[in-house]
Amino acid sequence: MKVFVYKTLKQNKGNDYILRQQDNYSPVPAIGYGVLYNLGSFPCFVITPFLLGFTIQGTNDYKTDSKFLELAGQAIETKINSKHLDTLDNTVHGELIEVGSKKLNGYLDSLEGYIAGNPRSLYSKVISVFKNSETNKHEMAWVYVMNMATVRQFGAHPIENGKWE
Repeated sequence: MKVFVYKTLKQNKGNDYILRQQDNYSPVPAIGYGVLYNLGSFPCFVITPFLLGFTIQGTNDYKTDSKFLELAGQAIETKINSKHLDTLDNTVHGELIEVGSKKLNGYLDSLEGYIAGNPRSLYSKVISVFKNSETNKHEMAWVYVMNMATVRQFGAHPIENGKWE
């Protein structure tokens, strides 16, 4: 199951040791479609409104989330015109990483403060589309995002270049 990471889980960042535990750890540079906001000590990703109608909420079950990703990828790819995605101005730089275990998926949910179905979760876990920077192809992956109402409560500011350094 693929996950798009854009902050401390990226390669050589503070929490990348969590993902490095995997035998198949090989992050791939990728682009997400939306805006990255600075919340002070950490960022958040808000998906571009164009894609909101295509997102699918995650669960806390690895098998279910893996199946959702497979099925959503097939359905969404037929509905989204990738040429339109390439014209969007707001992008977020991150990495696509394969998450190969139920335990690791649960740990990521915990790290991000995500609890399926809980409206008080800081982040939501959704499926969205990303551009693999190595192949220039679009791929589906899970991502932890925040809604604009929560971003406004934090008084967050957009990160113009879409990169959390």
